[in-house]
Amino acid sequence: MAANDGTLFATRSHPKINETAMTANASGELYQDTFVLELRRSLLKSDQAAFDIYGGFIWGENDQRFVINYDGFDFNQVDVQNTTTVK
Repeated sequence: MAANDGTLFATRSHPKINETAMTANASGELYQDTFVLELRRSLLKSDQAAFDIYGGFIWGENDQRFVINYDGFDFNQVDVQNTTTVK
């Protein structure tokens, strides 16, 4: 909700223009998938020493969504969405 003076700047709608709103409701989502593969092989093993070789692969995906709903003054039920995907 806007403060007592009635000014709520909607900076996510347009960063260079000072648009104002009466209310702003925000929500966010984050989805994360991770895949890990690890390989190990013993090459030499004795009573005094051991030699192992390791290798691995890690893959991750992140999907993020951020939504703000502005209403009032310069807006009429406007949704501003920011979506980011990282692979």
